[in-house]
Amino acid sequence: MSKIKRGILLSSVILFIFILVLLYVRLTDKSGIITEKSTSDSNMTLYSDVQTGDWYYEDVKYASEKGLMNGTGDGLFSPYEETTRGMIVTILWRLDGEQKESGASFGDVDDDAYYHDAVVWAAGHDIVTGYDVDTFGPDDAATREQMMSIIYRYAEYKGYDISQRASLDDYSDRETISGYAVEAVQWCCFNDIISGTSEDQISPHDFVQRCQVAAILHRFCEKYIDVSSFEDIEPTETPAQDKDENDNKNAAGSGGSGGSGGTSDSKPIKTSEPDVLPAETPSYTENTGDDEPSYDGPLITVNSAGAKAGENVQIKAEISSNPGILGMTLIAYFDETYCTLEKAESGEAFNEVLDMTASGTLNSGVKFMWDGIDLTDEQIKDGTILVLDFRVADNAPEGKIPITIKCYNGDIVDRNLETLSLQIVNGSILVNNQ
Repeated sequence: MSKIKRGILLSSVILFIFILVLLYVRLTDKSGIITEKSTSDSNMTLYSDVQTGDWYYEDVKYASEKGLMNGTGDGLFSPYEETTRGMIVTILWRLDGEQKESGASFGDVDDDAYYHDAVVWAAGHDIVTGYDVDTFGPDDAATREQMMSIIYRYAEYKGYDISQRASLDDYSDRETISGYAVEAVQWCCFNDIISGTSEDQISPHDFVQRCQVAAILHRFCEKYIDVSSFEDIEPTETPAQDKDENDNKNAAGSGGSGGSGGTSDSKPIKTSEPDVLPAETPSYTENTGDDEPSYDGPLITVNSAGAKAGENVQIKAEISSNPGILGMTLIAYFDETYCTLEKAESGEAFNEVLDMTASGTLNSGVKFMWDGIDLTDEQIKDGTILVLDFRVADNAPEGKIPITIKCYNGDIVDRNLETLSLQIVNGSILVNNQ
């Protein structure tokens, strides 16, 4: 072949390759394969538990891209995990520019906690008021009405229009909304910031899940906030080094009890807990605007106790305002990575009248059942009903290991065999290795 022909052939091949490259670049740009949106979508695969078909996919994507929420570790977002009150306040604090302000805090908010500055800021602007003057409950799971109230007060603090109200007549459980939260719920519903867990249920006392928080934030921000101003906000969840200390929730106990079925921000829960609602909403007495109103019914309090890694520790559940319980089932959840339940006994308040039966194994999710046949006024006592002996794992980090007790609908009756409701305040093992 002559040099001229070889030159023409070589030039043709080079030209053909050049055309292919141009065509590829144009097609990829036109189809969006290398666009910013596509890159964001690929990042979402980092959350193995958030799929494109999930109802909350776009909400999680939005909250992650804007730095409002991040994952829980190991490539997970944990969409059905409960969200704590400290996390919610921290999200809004970061959204508002992370202003560090001086002021009084609550007795249960440690100075070195990741949410400390956020709680001080929120309390200083009346965005939160706490259970009482000394108790905020930062590690407590937030209820739907608490989140709506906090969002509502934040909007009021920012000067947004909070005058709109929606009728709640379509919700059959509207009477269970606490007095302090009614206006907040009406405002959130009017602005489509939140919707019911079904066509006729608003579920104010269900715990709010991470996927629901992402949806609420997405709607709130799109309606009221210029999101371009916080594109690079740091993640607002518990810092990685604090996750073990403040939010050790096992898979069984972290799914929450709220949101079964329904529309938009609440879908069927996918956890290992029973797919039932928690104990019915207790009757509250009206108060003056605290995040959670005072409670005048039976109350179970789980204490907190300290221990070092490798040590044994005892946790007790105590009842007050005992109306005369004749039968009850409780379920205990704890992080088996860092503690082991070695023994469980009934407490003195029930021993004389109720026989306790525990599950055959003492793993997280263990059930305790009490049963009696008769009860006199003299036998009705307040005091310890359950004693749990734990061993803290040798590798347990310093911080809190939550011990969570739950009770479900129909699982507690009084001596007249009437179904009771009760409130439970949970505790934790406080690990201090120093």
